[in-house]
Amino acid sequence: MKALNALAVAVSLTAVASCTVPTASSPAPVGAPVAGASTPPAGGPWIDNSAIPVGESGGGGAFLRPAGAVNFSGDGTGSFRVMCGFSHMAYDDPIVAPGRPGASHLHSFFGNTALDANTTAGNIRSIGNGTCGGGMLNRSGYWVPSMIDTTTGRPVA
Repeated sequence: MKALNALAVAVSLTAVASCTVPTASSPAPVGAPVAGASTPPAGGPWIDNSAIPVGESGGGGAFLRPAGAVNFSGDGTGSFRVMCGFSHMAYDDPIVAPGRPGASHLHSFFGNTALDANTTAGNIRSIGNGTCGGGMLNRSGYWVPSMIDTTTGRPVA
């Protein structure tokens, strides 16, 4: 396992070492920005906003069924897994920039379909549909920085 971890670190360091950081004198990237493209407020690659994918609409119903007897296995650690579909992308972050729509870099959202800069612990239970198991019974929300194909500016979902 240590050898595998060392290999992963070596590969990561090699990838980082081969990256270049554009400077003011660098030429424009291949596939220069088109109308509708933007650079997020925090900087980063240009993004073709017209290519932001449409996510799932989520379940508007309460999807729950009896589980019956469940055989538990494992080490006794309290954990569970719920699968959540892609909901949407937005330049919002309800924790870092609450109440400030568009003030963040592009994020990919999963779970609650109404998550945005104005989402709070108080309103998340009553807004949006759910793309996680359970539909509206599971309106939890998750977000991560979006991946961008830097050769095209297209966000990857």
